Amino acid sequence: MTSHPAAPFAYPINAHQYRHGPSGYVDYKSFRPWLRDEFDYRCAYCLFRERWCPVLAFHLDHFVAQTVDNSKVTSYRNLLYACPACNTRKSSLPIPSPAKVFTAEAITINEDGTVETKTSKARELVRILGLDSPEYNEWRRLMIGIIALAASVKRGSRLSLFRELMSYPDQLPDLTRLNPPENYRN
Repeated sequence: MTSHPAAPFAYPINAHQYRHGPSGYVDYKSFRPWLRDEFDYRCAYCLFRERWCPVLAFHLDHFVAQTVDNSKVTSYRNLLYACPACNTRKSSLPIPSPAKVFTAEAITINEDGTVETKTSKARELVRILGLDSPEYNEWRRLMIGIIALAASVKRGSRLSLFRELMSYPDQLPDLTRLNPPENYRN
């Protein structure tokens, strides 16, 4: 194992700080463009990127499940952007927030795809989501290898495969054109 994180799966240095503050929507699905941008077009749990499978519809995860507290259904800060696998595994379980828990100091993905946790909350979240399963480890190892190989290949003036793999999706929402009923951050 290596002691430095594998770049495609590097968790942020600090806990997530919300950049946006839309509110007042009556349907939580209206938050989708905001959440996509908020979480950099990747799963808040496993860091799977939209770019890696654009036909896979990401979920809007109610961190505190609707069945537990229906008053938070349209609360922006109760929503996370999640891949279908993580959202399904999380279900309505009360878990530590990945936005607070998954930081570079708490969790590292090694180049061989394995997970190294350094806090009890990170270990709990990894266990519940199964993020250190042999299947996840193999998939991450494969993606890390593909991305490293792509980074080493030069393709002239065309957009390199590495940039394609690590970039944002082609169709980005124009958040400046969205007018949420309210916005507590400007």
